[in-house]
Amino acid sequence: MTSIRRIVAGVLWLQLLGLGGCFKEDPSETGAVVINEFLASNQSGLADEDGERGDWIELKNTGTSVVSLEGWTLTDDPALPEKWVFPVIDIGPESFVVVFASGKDRKTNTLHTNFKLAASGDYLALFKPEDKSNPVSEWNPAYPQQVADIAYGNHSDPGDFYLSPPTPGEENKLSEVVDPFASAFTLSHPPGLFFEPIEVAVQAEGALYFTLDGSMPTADSTPLTAPIALDVTTEVRVFCVPDDGGKSFVETLMYVRASSEIRSNQSHLPMVVVDAFENDSIDDEGRPRTYYPAALVIMEPADASVPTSLNAAPAFVGRSGIHIRGNSTAGYDKKQYSLETWDEDNEDKDVSLMGFPADSDWVLHAPYADKTLMRNHLMYQWSREMGRYASRTQFIELYLNKDNKIVSEQDYVGVYVFMEKVKQGADRVNVESLSKQASTEPEITGGYLLEKGWNFSEEIGIRTSTYEDELQFIYPKAENINSAQRSYLQGFFDSFEASLASSSFDDPLTGYSKYIDVDSFIDHHLLVEFGRNIDGYVLSTFMHKGRDGLLNMGPIWDYNGALGNPDYFEGYRVDGWHFNNPEFPADNPNAYHWYSRLFEDSAFRQRYAARWRELRTSVFKDESMMADIEAVVELLGDARERNFERWSILGDYVWPNAPGWDERDTFRKEVDYMKQWIRDRAAWMDSELGVNP
Repeated sequence: MTSIRRIVAGVLWLQLLGLGGCFKEDPSETGAVVINEFLASNQSGLADEDGERGDWIELKNTGTSVVSLEGWTLTDDPALPEKWVFPVIDIGPESFVVVFASGKDRKTNTLHTNFKLAASGDYLALFKPEDKSNPVSEWNPAYPQQVADIAYGNHSDPGDFYLSPPTPGEENKLSEVVDPFASAFTLSHPPGLFFEPIEVAVQAEGALYFTLDGSMPTADSTPLTAPIALDVTTEVRVFCVPDDGGKSFVETLMYVRASSEIRSNQSHLPMVVVDAFENDSIDDEGRPRTYYPAALVIMEPADASVPTSLNAAPAFVGRSGIHIRGNSTAGYDKKQYSLETWDEDNEDKDVSLMGFPADSDWVLHAPYADKTLMRNHLMYQWSREMGRYASRTQFIELYLNKDNKIVSEQDYVGVYVFMEKVKQGADRVNVESLSKQASTEPEITGGYLLEKGWNFSEEIGIRTSTYEDELQFIYPKAENINSAQRSYLQGFFDSFEASLASSSFDDPLTGYSKYIDVDSFIDHHLLVEFGRNIDGYVLSTFMHKGRDGLLNMGPIWDYNGALGNPDYFEGYRVDGWHFNNPEFPADNPNAYHWYSRLFEDSAFRQRYAARWRELRTSVFKDESMMADIEAVVELLGDARERNFERWSILGDYVWPNAPGWDERDTFRKEVDYMKQWIRDRAAWMDSELGVNP
């Protein structure tokens, strides 16, 4: 866990960050109620009545008289000032009210908003009932990046600060002001890569104790009184007992030894080094898969015109956990991995990497059979441009060391795509939080995230009654979902499918549209069909449901077997519908129960065709898609050559490459094949859906 250093009273940290002016407080209101403090990444602090640690917002009445909060509102969306409305509640003079920003939406006993706070920074405002144009407290356009278990608060003089420890329901004090991005230690060598043996001197205003074997240090560990000699990758864990009587803490310093031969290696892409401490078990294909400790170091270019190098100052150094991921792809030589960022207790730690919103769960995607390297990236980009969330992506070059304690050229594993894992969250699949105790409406109605995927069992999901679709729990996790929630989902899907199977399935009030967000179903289907994704609705298919809302399809996932890449289920063909192909009945057999029925409704077909025609003038316009592809070609630059030097597969068959793989013996030929396939596929869909050439 990143430790903190107290800022000398009077130093205006907010101004140092260049963030002055983000917060607005109404100075004209005597006795104004303001947002006094909030915590956007609560990992070990205040728990709610469910025993869960959600985000929270503290209000303070700065005046001398009681204020009724009835009708006041909190929001994280400037377009929705009335997003969450306070019930009947009073706040006394110089008193506080704490509201959990958990997404649970409760207004009795403990208060919970219907939104969560984004640790990466977001809009936040408080409004009075009579005026929804002028907030009394506001961070606009956004408060700054937040840090786990460190609050952000207001002090009348000198302004807004990061605060530790958080003080919900208490006064903010200047003595609590911290710099969350500074180390408590003075170091002779910064953490990250080192290329020659070093001696690390650590100094702090306190007694220090350390371990080098990964174990948690305590006051009984070895005293740190002299420099530490390092010649291999080492996790230096330091326990500090501050001289000023402050709380003791542990900070880990990751030092990753690399060979001098790679010191000058450069890239215009971010360069990522993962050292798994001589642990080949990260490639274990068995289940369940265990996260193994690893050091994570990231170097990022300042801009596209200036490359970074392994010798550059890192953008991130920290603790992480890693394991192999994937099913059919787990057998590839080039593996893909799940990656977690960890705190000192091996628990999830939300951090912002690659400029993405802060979180703890990531994917190191390894394009291997996809020799363009970009199919997932493109489809996710196009989904987001359509207005449908899909994982954010960033091309990187990866070094993965798991067989010795020195990172070398042999550990280069090529171009990867760093991406977000599909999960519930304000910056990912934005459905409400659901407590383990929720058992009645409206709370029990959402939010849920489910997947049609691998290895189904009734312990981890439900099987629908009419069409026998197998849906796995992603959020809440199977071990957290209670019997009432399971029963609610079973009943919801059974009612939906019964309606879909009925003779009045197309009735706009009682038919399928009572249960599903039709536009999300259309967009999802268009992405599958346009890409001709061989998994389609069989595997890696997500859906989500918000509270009191409709079932939404998405986000999309796993499009390596798309855009003409595969040689089975006719995935290489540009003609024919993938979900219902009379010429090839084995084309994902029994996969599209819902859609086969939906397309029997003429209104659905018309709406579907209209959406395709709209997209062909924007996201799916030929010129636009070709430009997107060439932008990736330029972005990859020399990295693609290094990738195929490491993995010499161009012109070779890698399952499930489409026919013609032997002739596509260069990267450019692979890209040109995909471009022509996309144009031809779009043209065929035009002919089916009434788009004039």
